[in-house]
Amino acid sequence: QALLEARQGLGLAIGIPYEKIALLAPAADDFPPYLGNELPPHLGLTQFLNEALMRRSDLLAARLARNAADTLLVAAKDGVKPQVDLNLKVGYTGADYGAGARTLFSPFGQNIEGPSAQGLLYFAFPPANNAARGRLVQRQAAAEQAAIQSDELARALRVSLNIDIERLRNIALQLKQTETSSRLYQSAVVNEKTKLSLGMATVLDVLQLEDRLTAAAITHLNARLDYATALAQLRFETGTLTLPGNGKDENAITYQSLTTIPLTDTK
Repeated sequence: QALLEARQGLGLAIGIPYEKIALLAPAADDFPPYLGNELPPHLGLTQFLNEALMRRSDLLAARLARNAADTLLVAAKDGVKPQVDLNLKVGYTGADYGAGARTLFSPFGQNIEGPSAQGLLYFAFPPANNAARGRLVQRQAAAEQAAIQSDELARALRVSLNIDIERLRNIALQLKQTETSSRLYQSAVVNEKTKLSLGMATVLDVLQLEDRLTAAAITHLNARLDYATALAQLRFETGTLTLPGNGKDENAITYQSLTTIPLTDTK
């Protein structure tokens, strides 16, 4: 039942037609191996948070939205101020009648009057200026909302990363313990079968140990699943689930990115 539900969920996630979901091949790779390497000492919340702040597109978008709202707020503040415009015009108009190219330059040589200058001072200060004040209030609210959303996203990310890091550490510890337990039960079953052949144990004793071995193996398998899920979740939270770069490999998810601790492949 669990396999059927997982297959159906995978088919829906990758967008294939319903009739092709049943044709999905079994998993090509096993769970990521646990080699006893926990989080390196130089990696912690600060390192993962800094990486996420640089890589997470939602955080980058939130910061851009905040900067845009601040820029519009500055423009709205300028809109409620008095407006003073000074326009200056300087020109020269002179005419000389005649034929030939000489007349193009003769007005200057003959000192024909024609220079002119004009100045215009424009001052606007609406007593109420309600429209500009209304835009200012709107921009202030939008800027505050963008700031709150950006700060809340960063705060939630810090909390999520802290939880994911501790989850990975705890599951790694659990994985080692369940592996040890499964190995010990395997040795116990072998020893009990030897004792059975020597007449020092009963079949019931062997069956009981085999049941415990099966339970330990299932617990260890669930721990491996939890470990793989914790790795992928930490990759997702730090924005390192996909590969950076351009071209056809941009935003590609590899087996390595799914099954390794973030930042360890570059250290």
